[in-house]
Amino acid sequence: MKILKEDWEKDVVYLYQFKRNPYIPNLSPFCMKVELFLRANNIPHQVIENNKARSTKGQLPFIELNGKQIADSEFIIYELSEKFNIQNTLSSEKSGSLRALTRVFDIEVSRLMSYYKIKTEEFPRAFMSVTDLPKFTYPIIIPLVRRMVKKSIKKSGYNHSDSELKEVLVRDLKAASDILRSNKFFGGEKMAIADCAVFGQLASVYFIPWETEAHGILRTDFPNLINYIENVAAIYFSEFPCGQNGKHIIAQERPDDIPNCPSLESVEYYNYDPDGYCNC
Repeated sequence: MKILKEDWEKDVVYLYQFKRNPYIPNLSPFCMKVELFLRANNIPHQVIENNKARSTKGQLPFIELNGKQIADSEFIIYELSEKFNIQNTLSSEKSGSLRALTRVFDIEVSRLMSYYKIKTEEFPRAFMSVTDLPKFTYPIIIPLVRRMVKKSIKKSGYNHSDSELKEVLVRDLKAASDILRSNKFFGGEKMAIADCAVFGQLASVYFIPWETEAHGILRTDFPNLINYIENVAAIYFSEFPCGQNGKHIIAQERPDDIPNCPSLESVEYYNYDPDGYCNC
Protein backbone atom coordinates (compact mmCIF):
# COMPACT_ATOMS: atom_id res chain seq x y z
CA MET A 1 0.00 0.00 0.00
CA LYS A 2 1.49 3.34 -1.08
CA ILE A 3 1.25 6.27 1.32
CA LEU A 4 0.17 9.50 -0.39
CA LYS A 5 1.91 11.82 2.07
CA GLU A 6 5.54 10.79 1.62
CA ASP A 7 7.05 13.63 3.69
CA TRP A 8 4.89 12.92 6.76
CA GLU A 9 5.76 14.08 10.25
CA LYS A 10 5.67 11.81 13.28
CA ASP A 11 2.34 11.76 15.14
CA VAL A 12 0.67 14.20 12.74
CA VAL A 13 -2.65 12.98 11.33
CA TYR A 14 -3.21 13.63 7.62
CA LEU A 15 -6.97 13.69 7.02
CA TYR A 16 -8.01 13.10 3.41
CA GLN A 17 -11.49 14.36 2.71
CA PHE A 18 -13.73 15.96 0.12
CA LYS A 19 -13.13 19.61 -0.71
CA ARG A 20 -14.53 22.41 1.41
CA ASN A 21 -17.71 24.27 0.59
CA PRO A 22 -18.95 27.75 1.55
CA TYR A 23 -21.31 26.70 4.33
CA ILE A 24 -19.96 23.88 6.47
CA PRO A 25 -16.54 22.24 6.86
CA ASN A 26 -17.62 19.38 4.60
CA LEU A 27 -20.81 18.15 2.96
CA SER A 28 -19.80 14.63 3.94
CA PRO A 29 -21.03 13.91 7.49
CA PHE A 30 -18.26 11.36 7.97
CA CYS A 31 -15.54 13.84 7.05
CA MET A 32 -16.99 16.23 9.63
CA LYS A 33 -17.22 13.43 12.16
CA VAL A 34 -13.48 12.69 11.94
CA GLU A 35 -12.40 16.33 11.77
CA LEU A 36 -14.51 17.22 14.82
CA PHE A 37 -12.88 14.38 16.76
CA LEU A 38 -9.44 15.69 15.84
CA ARG A 39 -10.30 19.26 16.80
CA ALA A 40 -12.11 18.38 20.02
CA ASN A 41 -9.13 16.36 21.25
CA ASN A 42 -6.45 18.80 20.01
CA ILE A 43 -4.76 16.13 17.89
CA PRO A 44 -2.14 17.58 15.51
CA HIS A 45 -3.51 17.19 12.01
CA GLN A 46 -3.55 18.49 8.48
CA VAL A 47 -6.62 18.43 6.26
CA ILE A 48 -5.91 17.38 2.68
CA GLU A 49 -8.77 18.17 0.29
CA ASN A 50 -8.85 15.66 -2.53
CA ASN A 51 -12.06 14.56 -4.21
CA LYS A 52 -10.32 11.81 -6.15
CA ALA A 53 -8.34 10.19 -3.32
CA ARG A 54 -9.70 6.94 -1.93
CA SER A 55 -8.53 4.55 0.74
CA THR A 56 -7.78 0.91 0.03
CA LYS A 57 -11.42 0.34 1.03
CA GLY A 58 -12.55 2.80 -1.63
CA GLN A 59 -13.71 5.40 0.88
CA LEU A 60 -13.34 8.98 2.01
CA PRO A 61 -12.45 10.08 4.60
CA PHE A 62 -9.29 8.23 5.52
CA ILE A 63 -6.18 9.20 7.42
CA GLU A 64 -2.47 8.56 7.24
CA LEU A 65 -0.56 8.43 10.50
CA ASN A 66 3.13 7.60 10.86
CA GLY A 67 3.23 5.97 7.44
CA LYS A 68 0.07 3.91 7.96
CA GLN A 69 -3.32 4.35 6.29
CA ILE A 70 -6.48 3.96 8.37
CA ALA A 71 -9.87 3.98 6.65
CA ASP A 72 -13.51 4.18 7.80
CA SER A 73 -14.48 6.70 10.47
CA GLU A 74 -15.36 3.89 12.88
CA PHE A 75 -11.81 2.54 12.87
CA ILE A 76 -10.13 5.92 12.47
CA ILE A 77 -11.58 7.28 15.70
CA TYR A 78 -10.93 4.19 17.78
CA GLU A 79 -7.32 3.91 16.59
CA LEU A 80 -6.75 7.60 17.27
CA SER A 81 -8.22 7.19 20.76
CA GLU A 82 -5.73 4.44 21.49
CA LYS A 83 -2.77 6.20 19.89
CA PHE A 84 -3.31 9.52 21.66
CA ASN A 85 -4.53 7.99 24.93
CA ILE A 86 -7.97 9.59 24.88
CA GLN A 87 -9.72 8.24 27.94
CA ASN A 88 -13.38 7.33 28.21
CA THR A 89 -14.49 8.52 31.65
CA LEU A 90 -18.17 7.68 31.21
CA SER A 91 -19.94 4.91 33.08
CA SER A 92 -20.33 1.57 31.31
CA GLU A 93 -24.08 2.16 31.05
CA LYS A 94 -23.64 5.60 29.49
CA SER A 95 -20.90 4.32 27.18
CA GLY A 96 -23.17 1.53 25.99
CA SER A 97 -26.09 3.83 25.20
CA LEU A 98 -23.83 6.27 23.34
CA ARG A 99 -22.22 3.44 21.38
CA ALA A 100 -25.69 2.40 20.20
CA LEU A 101 -26.57 6.01 19.35
CA THR A 102 -23.37 6.38 17.33
CA ARG A 103 -24.21 3.40 15.16
CA VAL A 104 -27.83 4.54 14.71
CA PHE A 105 -26.56 7.82 13.30
CA ASP A 106 -23.70 6.32 11.29
CA ILE A 107 -25.99 3.85 9.56
CA GLU A 108 -29.72 4.59 9.76
CA VAL A 109 -29.81 8.37 10.14
CA SER A 110 -27.11 8.65 7.47
CA ARG A 111 -29.30 6.81 4.96
CA LEU A 112 -32.39 8.81 5.85
CA MET A 113 -30.58 12.14 5.60
CA SER A 114 -29.15 11.10 2.23
CA TYR A 115 -32.70 10.41 1.09
CA TYR A 116 -33.89 13.89 2.09
CA LYS A 117 -30.87 15.65 0.60
CA ILE A 118 -31.14 13.92 -2.75
CA LYS A 119 -34.83 14.86 -3.03
CA THR A 120 -33.92 18.55 -3.31
CA GLU A 121 -33.00 20.17 -6.60
CA GLU A 122 -30.05 22.08 -5.15
CA PHE A 123 -28.07 19.26 -3.55
CA PRO A 124 -27.64 17.18 -6.74
CA ARG A 125 -26.60 20.32 -8.61
CA ALA A 126 -24.06 21.07 -5.90
CA PHE A 127 -22.17 17.83 -6.34
CA MET A 128 -22.56 17.94 -10.12
CA SER A 129 -20.86 21.33 -10.17
CA VAL A 130 -17.42 19.79 -9.57
CA THR A 131 -17.65 17.34 -12.44
CA ASP A 132 -16.52 17.98 -16.00
CA LEU A 133 -20.00 17.36 -17.36
CA PRO A 134 -21.57 20.29 -19.21
CA LYS A 135 -24.60 21.87 -17.57
CA PHE A 136 -26.93 20.86 -20.39
CA THR A 137 -26.51 17.25 -19.23
CA TYR A 138 -27.79 18.00 -15.71
CA PRO A 139 -31.49 17.39 -16.52
CA ILE A 140 -30.52 13.91 -17.69
CA ILE A 141 -27.85 12.96 -15.15
CA ILE A 142 -29.47 14.29 -11.96
CA PRO A 143 -32.62 12.11 -12.19
CA LEU A 144 -30.39 9.09 -12.85
CA VAL A 145 -28.25 9.82 -9.81
CA ARG A 146 -31.34 10.38 -7.67
CA ARG A 147 -32.75 7.01 -8.72
CA MET A 148 -29.44 5.29 -8.01
CA VAL A 149 -29.29 6.72 -4.49
CA LYS A 150 -32.90 5.81 -3.73
CA LYS A 151 -32.32 2.29 -5.07
CA SER A 152 -29.23 1.91 -2.90
CA ILE A 153 -31.19 3.00 0.19
CA LYS A 154 -34.01 0.58 -0.57
CA LYS A 155 -31.56 -2.29 -1.12
CA SER A 156 -30.17 -1.66 2.36
CA GLY A 157 -33.58 -2.49 3.87
CA TYR A 158 -35.40 0.84 3.73
CA ASN A 159 -38.03 0.04 1.13
CA HIS A 160 -40.62 2.20 2.86
CA SER A 161 -43.04 5.00 2.01
CA ASP A 162 -42.13 8.64 2.61
CA SER A 163 -44.31 8.77 5.70
CA GLU A 164 -42.74 5.60 7.12
CA LEU A 165 -39.21 6.92 6.53
CA LYS A 166 -40.18 10.12 8.33
CA GLU A 167 -41.51 8.11 11.27
CA VAL A 168 -38.21 6.25 11.57
CA LEU A 169 -36.19 9.47 11.44
CA VAL A 170 -38.37 11.15 14.07
CA ARG A 171 -37.92 8.16 16.41
CA ASP A 172 -34.15 8.24 15.95
CA LEU A 173 -33.99 11.99 16.57
CA LYS A 174 -36.22 11.69 19.61
CA ALA A 175 -33.86 9.08 21.06
CA ALA A 176 -30.95 11.48 20.58
CA SER A 177 -32.93 14.39 21.99
CA ASP A 178 -33.95 12.39 25.07
CA ILE A 179 -30.35 11.32 25.73
CA LEU A 180 -28.96 14.82 25.23
CA ARG A 181 -31.64 16.68 27.23
CA SER A 182 -30.12 20.06 28.18
CA ASN A 183 -26.52 18.84 28.37
CA LYS A 184 -23.73 20.63 26.52
CA PHE A 185 -22.55 17.39 24.90
CA PHE A 186 -23.76 13.80 24.79
CA GLY A 187 -20.85 13.05 27.08
CA GLY A 188 -21.99 15.75 29.49
CA GLU A 189 -19.37 18.48 29.87
CA LYS A 190 -16.89 16.56 27.72
CA MET A 191 -17.41 15.54 24.13
CA ALA A 192 -17.83 11.82 23.38
CA ILE A 193 -17.49 9.86 20.14
CA ALA A 194 -21.27 9.97 19.79
CA ASP A 195 -21.09 13.77 19.56
CA CYS A 196 -18.94 13.49 16.45
CA ALA A 197 -21.36 11.09 14.77
CA VAL A 198 -24.51 13.03 15.67
CA PHE A 199 -23.06 16.42 14.81
CA GLY A 200 -21.74 15.20 11.46
CA GLN A 201 -25.10 13.87 10.33
CA LEU A 202 -27.23 16.76 11.60
CA ALA A 203 -24.86 19.57 10.60
CA SER A 204 -24.53 18.20 7.05
CA VAL A 205 -28.23 18.90 6.62
CA TYR A 206 -29.13 21.71 9.02
CA PHE A 207 -26.47 24.18 7.86
CA ILE A 208 -26.92 23.78 4.11
CA PRO A 209 -28.80 26.77 2.64
CA TRP A 210 -31.53 24.85 0.86
CA GLU A 211 -34.58 23.50 2.64
CA THR A 212 -35.19 19.78 3.18
CA GLU A 213 -37.94 17.97 5.04
CA ALA A 214 -35.40 17.19 7.75
CA HIS A 215 -35.09 20.93 8.49
CA GLY A 216 -38.77 21.10 9.31
CA ILE A 217 -38.58 18.04 11.55
CA LEU A 218 -35.69 19.50 13.53
CA ARG A 219 -37.27 22.94 13.91
CA THR A 220 -40.68 21.62 14.91
CA ASP A 221 -39.78 18.86 17.35
CA PHE A 222 -36.15 19.07 18.43
CA PRO A 223 -35.02 22.57 19.46
CA ASN A 224 -32.44 21.11 21.84
CA LEU A 225 -30.72 19.33 18.94
CA ILE A 226 -30.62 22.59 16.94
CA ASN A 227 -29.17 24.43 19.93
CA TYR A 228 -26.64 21.61 20.34
CA ILE A 229 -25.30 21.61 16.77
CA GLU A 230 -25.12 25.42 16.73
CA ASN A 231 -23.11 25.34 19.96
CA VAL A 232 -20.72 22.66 18.71
CA ALA A 233 -20.20 24.53 15.43
CA ALA A 234 -19.53 27.79 17.29
CA ILE A 235 -16.96 26.16 19.58
CA TYR A 236 -15.06 24.02 17.09
CA PHE A 237 -15.79 25.50 13.63
CA SER A 238 -16.12 29.21 14.34
CA GLU A 239 -14.22 30.22 11.20
CA PHE A 240 -17.00 28.78 9.03
CA PRO A 241 -20.43 30.37 8.47
CA CYS A 242 -22.04 27.45 10.31
CA GLY A 243 -20.04 28.36 13.40
CA GLN A 244 -21.38 31.89 13.47
CA ASN A 245 -25.05 31.07 14.06
CA GLY A 246 -24.76 30.45 17.78
CA LYS A 247 -24.44 34.09 18.80
CA HIS A 248 -25.01 33.24 22.46
CA ILE A 249 -21.70 31.37 22.64
CA ILE A 250 -19.15 33.45 24.48
CA ALA A 251 -15.63 33.66 23.13
CA GLN A 252 -13.88 32.01 26.06
CA GLU A 253 -15.85 28.80 25.52
CA ARG A 254 -13.76 28.09 22.42
CA PRO A 255 -10.32 26.65 23.19
CA ASP A 256 -7.45 28.77 21.86
CA ASP A 257 -5.47 25.85 20.52
CA ILE A 258 -8.02 24.52 18.02
CA PRO A 259 -6.13 24.38 14.70
CA ASN A 260 -7.36 26.58 11.88
CA CYS A 261 -8.90 25.20 8.72
CA PRO A 262 -7.39 25.65 5.28
CA SER A 263 -8.40 28.81 3.46
CA LEU A 264 -11.88 29.00 1.98
CA GLU A 265 -10.72 31.24 -0.86
CA SER A 266 -11.37 28.41 -3.30
CA VAL A 267 -14.36 26.31 -2.27
CA GLU A 268 -16.02 23.49 -4.10
CA TYR A 269 -18.63 20.87 -3.35
CA TYR A 270 -17.50 17.30 -2.91
CA ASN A 271 -17.79 14.74 -5.65
CA TYR A 272 -20.77 12.72 -4.51
CA ASP A 273 -20.54 8.99 -5.11
CA PRO A 274 -24.06 7.58 -5.55
CA ASP A 275 -22.84 4.06 -4.88
CA GLY A 276 -21.03 5.10 -1.75
CA TYR A 277 -23.30 7.66 -0.11
CA CYS A 278 -22.25 6.27 3.27
CA ASN A 279 -18.62 7.30 2.86
CA CYS A 280 -17.79 6.42 6.43
